[in-house]
Amino acid sequence: MIKNKRSKKHHGSKFSLQYIYDNNLVDKIQGFELKLNDNLGNFTADMKLLPDRLTPNAKSIEFKSWKTGSFNLLNGEQYKNQLKTYMKSGEFEQIFDAQKLIKDGLTTDPDLFVKQKIVDMIKKNAEEFWSDNEIRSFLMNEGVDDINNLNVNSLFINHFKAK
Repeated sequence: MIKNKRSKKHHGSKFSLQYIYDNNLVDKIQGFELKLNDNLGNFTADMKLLPDRLTPNAKSIEFKSWKTGSFNLLNGEQYKNQLKTYMKSGEFEQIFDAQKLIKDGLTTDPDLFVKQKIVDMIKKNAEEFWSDNEIRSFLMNEGVDDINNLNVNSLFINHFKAK
C-alpha cells in the first residue's frame, strides 16, 4: 500500500520533468518548487523561467497533477488569488496532467475539460476578475472584451493546457 502511494506522488514529478525535458527548458529554469497534497493525491510544481529576448518578463509555468474531483479547488481563494497574480504578470502557463485525469476516469478530451473548468470558474467569478483594472487590461489584451464572451477557444484560454 505504501509503495502505491509513493508511485502516485512520483507520477506528478515525472509528468513535469518530462515536459521540461521535451521542451528544452532545463537551462532556462530560474526557480522550481514542488508541493504534494497527500489528502487529495495532488502534485503541483511551480517553475519560473529566466527572461529572454522573446519573454522579457520571467515566465511562470505551473504543473498540476490533479484528479478530476480536485477541480473544485479552482473556486477557492488560494487558486483565484494565485491566478490573478499570474494574470498581472502577463507571462504564465498552467499545465495539467492529462494522463492522471484519464486514469481517474475522465472520458472526454483532457485539454477541453481543463479549459472548460477554467472558463466556468472565471465566468462564475466574473465581477471579481473584471473589477481589477490590471486583470481587465490583461484580458482585453488577450482578446476578451467581455467575460461573458469567454470560451474554450478564446486566446486567453491557451494559457491552460492538459498534456
